[in-house]
Amino acid sequence: MGAYFHVIDRRDSESIERFRRELGRLCETEHLHSDRRERVRRIARDIGFGHPVRQCLVDTGHAAGLEVHVLTSTGIVLVFNAGSGKLVTVLIARPGQVRRYYEPFGEAVPRDILERAYRNACVNHWNY
Repeated sequence: MGAYFHVIDRRDSESIERFRRELGRLCETEHLHSDRRERVRRIARDIGFGHPVRQCLVDTGHAAGLEVHVLTSTGIVLVFNAGSGKLVTVLIARPGQVRRYYEPFGEAVPRDILERAYRNACVNHWNY
């Protein structure tokens, strides 16, 4: 698949309430619990999770199959397995990653989210 993921489809999130209804009960993978606990704490403490603004079906070439990436207003990405619906990991988006959720569709990247991603990843270096 190469170094970057391929966005297959996208949808803007109209509201957090609708997103929660569609998501249903959240199941998480062991990877999230064991390997990403500190990242989740740091996001909650320093950045905040915000509200969903974009959902993308993504092919990363991973053996587990397609993923759903949910970009939030604070530049956080929630990564779900498309088949199981489980939350796999939580990422602090880099600016280039945010662009890949919009540019393949000829859409303008929201400046506030792009700036937030830059601040999180490039100024504060919270993407570890």
